[in-house]
Amino acid sequence: MGKRAKIRISRRCTIVRMSSDSVAVKLSASYILVMLLPQIPVDELIDHILAVRRISRHEQDYVMSMLLAKQRLSDKERIQVNQIYDGLRSGRIRVVD
Repeated sequence: MGKRAKIRISRRCTIVRMSSDSVAVKLSASYILVMLLPQIPVDELIDHILAVRRISRHEQDYVMSMLLAKQRLSDKERIQVNQIYDGLRSGRIRVVD
């Protein structure tokens, strides 16, 4: 993979790029692995989640952060969020890690 990029934030915090889709945050002696999602449109990701009937915690965090960053949801986005919520509640959509 080559040399890992490191960014030192403070004496106790360092960010280490592990690969193209993950970084690790080192706080003191502990590492926290953070997975990054490719920058894809939220509506495409939601369509994919509804099609495969699975959502990862990372996808869930990404969708929520992107939608919460908006001032207002479109009708389509509101319908998609309700479909995911209903799917999770009824068991049609499974949460995977």
